Amino acid sequence: MRTTKNFALILCLLALFIQSCSTTKVYTTVKSQDISQNGILTQPKIANLSIDAKRKINGKSTARAKITNCPTVEEMKHQAEYDALKTNNADVLIEPIFKVTVTDMGKIREITAEVSGYAGTYTEFKDFNALTKDEVESLKAYADFCKENGTPVLKIKTDSEANSSTNPINALKKMMGGKK
Repeated sequence: MRTTKNFALILCLLALFIQSCSTTKVYTTVKSQDISQNGILTQPKIANLSIDAKRKINGKSTARAKITNCPTVEEMKHQAEYDALKTNNADVLIEPIFKVTVTDMGKIREITAEVSGYAGTYTEFKDFNALTKDEVESLKAYADFCKENGTPVLKIKTDSEANSSTNPINALKKMMGGKK
C-alpha cells in the first residue's frame, strides 16, 4: 500500500515537472487589407481622429523561448502595440516609441518590447459624398499645405474600372493635385 502511494506521488511530481517545461506561444496580430478585387464596390470614408495629447499609453510584451523558436523583434513590437491599444481601448497609436531588450541566456532568448505613445480614436465616420462644402475646402487646404511641404497626403488605390470623373476617389485625387 505504501509503495502504491509513493508511486502515485512520484508520478504526480513527474507530471508536474514535464508540464512546467512546456512552451506556450500566443500571438495576436492586427491586419488590414485593401479591397481591390473586381466586383467589390466601396465608397471612401472620412473620419475624425481624436487624440488625447495629455495622456500617454503604454504596452508591453515579453517572450522567452529557445533561440531557434523565438519570435522576432518585429513580432514582439506588434504585440506591445496590440497590448497598448487593447488595454486603453484605442484605435491607433500616435508617435509610438519602442524600447526592445534582447537577452541571450545560452540556448534561451528573452525578448521584451515596450511601447508608449498617444491614444487615437476614430470618430464621426462619413461617406466622402456626404461632406459639406466647408469640409471639402478644409481637405483642399490641407492638401495644398502638404504639397507645399513635400508631405504625402493620401495614397489611393483604384481599379482601372473606377476611372469615371464622378467617382469620389478620383474627385479627391483631383482636389489634391493628383492624376485621375
